[in-house]
Amino acid sequence: MELSNLKKNMSVLEQVLAKSNEEIKIDVSASETAQTKLAKVYKQNVRNCLLASIIPIVLLLSGSNTSSFPLYLKIFLLVYLLLGGAWYGYLWNTTRKMSITTLTPVSLLFVTSKLKLYTLAGEIFFIVGLTVFFSLFLSNLWDFSPLSFGLVIGTLLFGITFTLTFYLPKLRKVFNEMESLK
Repeated sequence: MELSNLKKNMSVLEQVLAKSNEEIKIDVSASETAQTKLAKVYKQNVRNCLLASIIPIVLLLSGSNTSSFPLYLKIFLLVYLLLGGAWYGYLWNTTRKMSITTLTPVSLLFVTSKLKLYTLAGEIFFIVGLTVFFSLFLSNLWDFSPLSFGLVIGTLLFGITFTLTFYLPKLRKVFNEMESLK
């Protein structure tokens, strides 16, 4: 958490503990902008999962069954991507239906915390699934082609770096904006 956000949260906490007469209000415009950004991220994740699930569907329908990408991996990847699309669809629908103008500050913080928890739980579930998939896939790929193995490892490292440096900080910033209080 950034120092300025920590100071802001501490001052809000001091106001609540002091039971001051000042009313704590939601910064509606900033929260609604953050809600739109968050819904856009979830919608993009739904689209990415559904588009990526086309690949195993085509491979299953074509009947190609190579030793580097056997049938059980295609089915696993298809189910995994469809579950991811459904999960992000649920989060997108929940975020989209949220009415910030009718929420109290406490309920806004509760709803945002719930969304954070659901997002984190989903990300952990999908990281575990990706770990299982790639451990099975890479063991088969190493036997088939060491060059392909190296290319997949390079792509994985790029994806992990991108996620840790761009995606997760952006998501954290949007959640912080959603909890904006005056």
